[in-house]
Amino acid sequence: MDIDTIIKILKIILMVLMPLMAFFLSFKYASSIEDKKNNVSAIYNWNNKWAEMFFESHKNYQGLILSLLHDCELLRDKVAKNEQNSDEGTKVQLRMNSTMQAIHKAGLELQFQISSVSNDSEAIKSSTDRIYEMVKQIFNTREYRHNDIVSELRTLRDLVKMAHKEALSKVA
Repeated sequence: MDIDTIIKILKIILMVLMPLMAFFLSFKYASSIEDKKNNVSAIYNWNNKWAEMFFESHKNYQGLILSLLHDCELLRDKVAKNEQNSDEGTKVQLRMNSTMQAIHKAGLELQFQISSVSNDSEAIKSSTDRIYEMVKQIFNTREYRHNDIVSELRTLRDLVKMAHKEALSKVA
């Protein structure tokens, strides 16, 4: 075999191998991109789920506090009519006891979830602590200053809105 024949055989082999190598490398590259896309999708789904759970927890927490305030008003009316020990008055008091426990649990849940959602968890923890202290005072005295608790609920809502936005921006 002479050198010209060897060169022709090598050219033919290279002509066959080059497209195969290009196909293999492009397949490998596409596979790598698909893996990265799947990882981003998994992170997006996880962060989105946590953000939504956090938002729902806040909604539940706020709803419980509003329920307690409503029951406080009902009980105040019952006391004014000297009906706090009636069947309905007793039901309201029992519901308030149950709501107090639920508020405490919901506040702890919110504080736990914020650590997974936001870098600014201390502000939300402080706000929920202040709200819980106000709620305990309301529960114990059946008296409250509407503006104070509404103001703190607004503060918490704004903090939650920022934390929710932060959590969703992590998935973008």
